[in-house]
Amino acid sequence: MMKPHSERVRGIVLAGLLLLVSFLPGLLWEAPAAVEAGEIAAPEDTSPPCRLPPLWRVEVRGAVIHFLGSIHFGEPALYPLPEQIERHFTAADFLVVEADVHAVSSAQAATWISRRGRLPQGETLEQHLSAQGWQALVRAAARLDLTLEGLRTRKPWLVAMGLTVAALQEAGYEARWGVDRHFLQAAARVDKPVLELEGLEAQWSFLDELPYTVQEALLEQALETLSESGEYFRALLEAWYCGRTKVLERLLMEGFSDSPQGKILYQRLLRTRDRAMVRRLLEMVQPGRRYFVVVGAAHLLGADSLLAELRDLGYPPLRLTVPWSPPQRSTPEIPPLTAHP
Repeated sequence: MMKPHSERVRGIVLAGLLLLVSFLPGLLWEAPAAVEAGEIAAPEDTSPPCRLPPLWRVEVRGAVIHFLGSIHFGEPALYPLPEQIERHFTAADFLVVEADVHAVSSAQAATWISRRGRLPQGETLEQHLSAQGWQALVRAAARLDLTLEGLRTRKPWLVAMGLTVAALQEAGYEARWGVDRHFLQAAARVDKPVLELEGLEAQWSFLDELPYTVQEALLEQALETLSESGEYFRALLEAWYCGRTKVLERLLMEGFSDSPQGKILYQRLLRTRDRAMVRRLLEMVQPGRRYFVVVGAAHLLGADSLLAELRDLGYPPLRLTVPWSPPQRSTPEIPPLTAHP
């Protein structure tokens, strides 16, 4: 049976899926040195003025690294980004991303999806959903103009991801306006080298290797909250845009402790990947070089995030921020959040 709606259920779906939907084919040895003038360690997120989107500086073995927490979907009104962020990108020798979407063609992606995204022969998606869940999928496919037959043989994780992408696109948000895409395109224009922490196939594998019980729960919960995806993502986007990292953290993380499935997602989609990304980063950095790292914001937030792991290794991060006045934007009310039990 489908669960009753809750903010945490919605958090599980979006926090889990938005980490990995940046591409879907069509079908520090010392404390950081002084920062630049005007950049200060961030205060608590209690004051109303906007500050820079989530940006940190870390020095690792003589290399300077700036970490920008990304939102993988966006809209044209998101740009231009603050000049201070663009300046750090320009000064970097390398752009570092979770996955370089330009490195994989649509044909390559389609081949991987065809091979790994299909259910075993003889199985159908209907067998993995409750009767109520299947009817919700039928209605969602009709509303989003998706072919039900095309979904029937797909694995639950892939259908959940596709529905989320379609709902966000319907609300006006697209991956091509995501922050990571913005910097990948900027790097291509100036021939800045791009380094990957994971790669697209590795990212998809994180979802494909989830137990079927978790995949099924993801899909049913995605169906339950589909109509609210746009509103909820707007709240995420506004918190990111104004540098309100505590609000952003709560919106992204609230769902993960809600259920056994949420705990599995938290470990596999965040913490396991965070540890692997730290190892990869430490392997790639070279003394005297500058790196601009763009990863999903959820990887940089929380007591056991990627940045927290670097701190534990002796490379303390410093949040960089200045007050800024973004272009006039409508700011919806942030959805109410329930406290952790």
